[in-house]
Amino acid sequence: MNSVSVDYAGIASGMNNAVSRTAGLLAIALLSVVAVAVFNQQLDQRLAPLELSDPILAQIDAERAQMAGAVLPDTGNTPQQQALQLAIHEAFISSFRLIMIIAALLAFASAISAALLIESTSLPQTGKSHIPAPDI
Repeated sequence: MNSVSVDYAGIASGMNNAVSRTAGLLAIALLSVVAVAVFNQQLDQRLAPLELSDPILAQIDAERAQMAGAVLPDTGNTPQQQALQLAIHEAFISSFRLIMIIAALLAFASAISAALLIESTSLPQTGKSHIPAPDI
């Protein structure tokens, strides 16, 4: 905002706000795509050794969009049911963990770029203190 004249401060503020909101929306959209892709890949890896029947796999596929909130089909086998629940939860945790790592790296990159690109402004040195001395 300091790089534009006072006459253009309103326009600069509006542009800054629009770019910021658009970047937030794009980040959410892109990170959501990554989260779903990682969840599906991890879930497929974890379901493969469970040897589930085709109807149960079809029910799971119908619930994939719910991710950790998926309603589990009744397999009629308690250990298999527990393994299925664990597979879904671990797949979700894997996707969530990756998104948090990406978000942390982006925040760190933002802090680094701000530190390098934003010029510091200092008060002019007048030789006088800006805080008046108390009257005694």
